[in-house]
Amino acid sequence: MGRVKPGKVVEVVQDVLERDIPVNVPHPSLNPDEEPDPNEIIALWEKERPALGEVPESTKPEATGSVMFSHPAAGPITAVPMLELAIAHFDTHERAIARLIATMP
Repeated sequence: MGRVKPGKVVEVVQDVLERDIPVNVPHPSLNPDEEPDPNEIIALWEKERPALGEVPESTKPEATGSVMFSHPAAGPITAVPMLELAIAHFDTHERAIARLIATMP
């Protein structure tokens, strides 16, 4: 694979998430748990979910061009690409959860 043009890495990361493409992660701590505890996942979701809705509402128009997040592979990301990446990330986890539920008795 050739080099990705600057500013386009976030699009590659989003494509990887949307297609469920396995990749090496920058740090072992970022690997998903092979045997997740459903109760821990539910508790974390209940804690984090309310904050997700606050992100668009709390982002002022003048801040949309500012870096909102620094992704380990894609680097600094502004508001709109960050939200698009967050949606792709959420969808990836939703598919993983559906696969996990499908294996449960």
